[in-house]
Amino acid sequence: MANNQNFPVVDFSDFGNRYDIIAKEVLEACRTIGFFYIKNHNGPTSLQFKRAFEMSEAFFTQPTETKIRFGKFELSCLEGYISLTPQRVDDKEIVYDNDKEQVPEYYLYRGKLVFDILPLSKPQNLPFAFQDNKQELDAFYKGMHSTVMNIFELLAFALQIPANPETGANDYLSSRHRYEKPFATSILRFLRYPSVESTGRDEEVVASAHTDYGSITLLSQRDIAGLQVEIDGVWTEIPKVDDAILVNVGGALEYWTRGLLKGALHRVVATPELQANDRYSIAFFVVPETNTMLTGMPSPLLPAKMPDLEDVPTDRELTSDEYMMERFKSSSYLKRD
Repeated sequence: MANNQNFPVVDFSDFGNRYDIIAKEVLEACRTIGFFYIKNHNGPTSLQFKRAFEMSEAFFTQPTETKIRFGKFELSCLEGYISLTPQRVDDKEIVYDNDKEQVPEYYLYRGKLVFDILPLSKPQNLPFAFQDNKQELDAFYKGMHSTVMNIFELLAFALQIPANPETGANDYLSSRHRYEKPFATSILRFLRYPSVESTGRDEEVVASAHTDYGSITLLSQRDIAGLQVEIDGVWTEIPKVDDAILVNVGGALEYWTRGLLKGALHRVVATPELQANDRYSIAFFVVPETNTMLTGMPSPLLPAKMPDLEDVPTDRELTSDEYMMERFKSSSYLKRD
């Protein structure tokens, strides 16, 4: 495993011949930091990332009155736009983020604009920047999902989970995160952090400290860094690595492995570059399929006892749906009543 400024970078090259080595390095990064880069992967190319960021910028630079017509009108809505300030369209108020008491903490959109997209096979209201490039976007989306499936395969092997007796595949995790399901198991999120000069919002932390709710998240930062992870109680900047995808473990996988894998606390802070320039990033969230039991993983490496976890009960077994609901319930929005 290579290191970039003491940050793990796992090389996926010669995947077939180095399978066991790569799997071991992925497991080690998931156990220790919960964040790592992968390079020489078979996921989206540099050109595909470039095009995805161009689509993102084309949408976010549209007038507000255009963007809010693609907004999230209900908390249960998975796809759409969330703005920095309250907006109304056709007498409906869009969920917004400038007051954390008004939306659940799982949004955590204090200093950014967001557009979420479901798998392209599902009906959704896409603005022209994405709709006009739907074929490209679909290929990018599937490339991100395929990358996560490779990571799940490697983890299943490294965790010594028995292979599928019928196919020989290490698909214990990947088979529980399938792409084409009635309920979305993945969300592609485009993010724009407006510059300080454009908003007048001079905040040190622009995305609050949190752990992700799902199993695995893929991340890419275009030009401006700012992502930090807590390591041994110290906020540590994650360096930018060219032509690599950042991976982090989510809370569901931490729970599923009884704390063996680390759902790392992370946040985004304002860098000097954010003073005059917008920050763009892309996140790809993958969650377990509905009603998946997050217990009983047949790995001999798992601890015998579940550790105490802050946001979810550990005295009973939870399905994926129950786990997500417990995380939502722990937010300040739902605690108010």
